[in-house]
Amino acid sequence: MEEWEWCEWKEEERREKEDDAEKTEIRLHFVGKRYYSRKSFVEEARRLGVARAISPSHLKSVNWGDIIYLAEYEPGVESGRAIVFGYMRVDGVSIEASERVKKEAAKEINVERTVSVGNQAILRSCGGYFIMAISYVSDPLPHIAEVYERVAKKYGEKVKFLLNGSLTAFDHELVIDGVNFARGIVRAKVKVADLLEKEIEQAMRETGKQVVFIRDYLKKR
Repeated sequence: MEEWEWCEWKEEERREKEDDAEKTEIRLHFVGKRYYSRKSFVEEARRLGVARAISPSHLKSVNWGDIIYLAEYEPGVESGRAIVFGYMRVDGVSIEASERVKKEAAKEINVERTVSVGNQAILRSCGGYFIMAISYVSDPLPHIAEVYERVAKKYGEKVKFLLNGSLTAFDHELVIDGVNFARGIVRAKVKVADLLEKEIEQAMRETGKQVVFIRDYLKKR
């Protein structure tokens, strides 16, 4: 390798390291176009909240209050890109399991109270279900997923999970290149500046009248 080639290679390596240092890892979930347009998904999520099917292994990787970015996928030649249009903040999980699984799992979960809601029908573009009861718990989500998965396996049964959350939609898209499609939760890197810009912009628009608290203000002279 010539000296000038080595210098160019080192400079490129330096730029790549600087670029990586400016990025942070986020979690993505792709919303398929089979059942939803972006508009219909946002409208449904604003009425009913977000509810996305999730595997036990992926459920164990999230917790209450976590942010999962929502995106549409655009395929490419080698890899695709994610068109991020908002995020969900995790605030619940829906569980479908047999009565014996629910009864045994409840022994290992701290339930503060349970409210029976009868048979409340929920119809979504991707499917429907009935809500029977709502329990308020204090355990972390990974623990709940582990308990239900283990108890269901003991009886040779399966359990289904929906990850629930509230939607925050961006006014503008955030595009992330070099992302491969996968179901469930996908990890991707994005520039911190781009991410903060979207979140700050949304926070400033979400409510009408705002009081913004600041500190260490120095007026230019």
